[in-house]
Amino acid sequence: PDSGPGGVTVTSAGVSDEERGNPIDSRARRVLTEAGYGVGADDVSRATASAIASHTAHRVTDAEITEADLLLAMTDSHWNVLQ
Repeated sequence: PDSGPGGVTVTSAGVSDEERGNPIDSRARRVLTEAGYGVGADDVSRATASAIASHTAHRVTDAEITEADLLLAMTDSHWNVLQ
């Protein structure tokens, strides 16, 4: 993925294959839209909107874990899978 403002790249992945191939969750899309991500006419907003629209769920890979500078987990059980 391309870097966003400040050279930061944010990606998302799950800890199971349960949602694999599904589009971004409607609740997440709403929160991102309400926060201003992907809304507007500038290049960054258009790129963000495109990334949000094209996102599909996938299981996190070992490479993604190894290459990440920071991992965030939603729950303790998710964190246990990542370790």
